[in-house]
Amino acid sequence: MYERPAGAPSEWWRVSASEREQMYRIEHGGAQGRVNIDIVVDLDNLRAKLQKWHREGFVKRGDNDEAAPPHRTDFMLRLRRAVDASAPSVSIAQGSGGPLVPVVNPAYLFTERTQDVVHDIVENKRVMLIGHTGAGKTSLIEQLAAHAGHGVLRSNMNGQTTVGDFVGFWTVKGGETQWVDGVLPIAMRAGHWLVIDEIDFAEPAILAVLTAVLEPNGRLLLKEKGDEIVAPHPAFRLFATANAAGAMSAYRHLYQGANLLNEAFLDRWRVYLMDYLSSADEAQVLMRTFAPRIDAASDRLD
Repeated sequence: MYERPAGAPSEWWRVSASEREQMYRIEHGGAQGRVNIDIVVDLDNLRAKLQKWHREGFVKRGDNDEAAPPHRTDFMLRLRRAVDASAPSVSIAQGSGGPLVPVVNPAYLFTERTQDVVHDIVENKRVMLIGHTGAGKTSLIEQLAAHAGHGVLRSNMNGQTTVGDFVGFWTVKGGETQWVDGVLPIAMRAGHWLVIDEIDFAEPAILAVLTAVLEPNGRLLLKEKGDEIVAPHPAFRLFATANAAGAMSAYRHLYQGANLLNEAFLDRWRVYLMDYLSSADEAQVLMRTFAPRIDAASDRLD
């Protein structure tokens, strides 16, 4: 339990183990003790939350400046041990295939983080992957889709992507006014996986449209098309990637123009921090890519 010190408005955050291994429940409440926020996050996101609470003046219940109770001081250690436990294997239901299914890369290396993402895909959660450019955020989603036979659409938030590009627009074709679906309703209707790349560069209007879709079984309201409601296909999944969001906000100076995503928006996603592969994993990828032309013992190409 993390609370504000005496004199500040009564407010608390509570951290506990969730039903799923490697995930942790965070609850928020006030003076009446009623919970008004209840989310599940992974360890990376929890660490970011702890840092944020510390900056805002929250302290662990019973702690003082001299020493913390033993059951509190080893709390993060027990969490890390839980993360090290192996997660049960989960498989994604096979998709319908088609030209939008990415090509399987036999050299791709799935890391330990993959099982967490697979769990969320099976449970139809919205997944956001954050990390530096080139860390493999988009390729992870594409390779999971490739192995499961699901089509993937990508929408890159390059600062010029409009809400019309994303949702749809009216146009004149052959003398007739026609509606053209954007990438979001196309994916929702067809049951494709949609990856929103660089969501921290998205226009506020696009983020506003996403709010309703991020809810469980969320639907899209097309106001421009007479308030038509687009219900998601059962196979539809939504993903996002970002460089300078959540725990990566400290690196915003490296990604000029990135928007600061607020906590309410981030809490609607399962957020995972992705890092570059270790040197050993990179060597394994090289072996998969260039074998048998690479000599592992001499570390050179024939």
